[in-house]
Amino acid sequence: MNTIASGMENLIAQHRAYALSGQFSPGSASWPWAGPANPDILAFYRHYNPVDVLIETGLTPLRFHNTATLAAAQTAYSPRGNEALPPAHWPANSLVIMDDIGGGRPIIAELRPEHTLIWAQHEAGTLLRIAASLPALLHALAAMVDLIYGKYQVFEVFDADGEVSGAFSEDFCSATSPFLGAEGSLNFFEYLYG
Repeated sequence: MNTIASGMENLIAQHRAYALSGQFSPGSASWPWAGPANPDILAFYRHYNPVDVLIETGLTPLRFHNTATLAAAQTAYSPRGNEALPPAHWPANSLVIMDDIGGGRPIIAELRPEHTLIWAQHEAGTLLRIAASLPALLHALAAMVDLIYGKYQVFEVFDADGEVSGAFSEDFCSATSPFLGAEGSLNFFEYLYG
């Protein structure tokens, strides 16, 4: 469970099972951004570069940034508007790796030498810690895909009143908490549906 390869094996299996858009393919051997990297993020982008991968959530789809869009993704959140730097309230070693399809709600990898913490920006200036590692996020995404596409057929996450159903909320936390922990699972749910 603690490696990029095991997390990606799980996510790719779900990606194939539900015929999600895009593909994971080998990327460039060179790091495409001037900012820092660590072994987790290098392994992810070198071996599993996510090209046009989109994950439905029942609300707003999530998209991965790939090596071709990674620098532009950082620039979009730069306090100076044209530099590939994270916003001032983010640590300098932060890297936007995902966003919702509309933009403005990034999922951020905090690159530490020994591991990668994963944060999500729920509202402007509010960061929620969702995973203690990149492999944990990948496993949680795989569990989420299986739940949303398999059990809830994407849009059945809502009840008759148009609210996220209580059953889905419980299932989401049950499916993702083994990888994210209880707090991370709740934070991920809040980011997606809050």
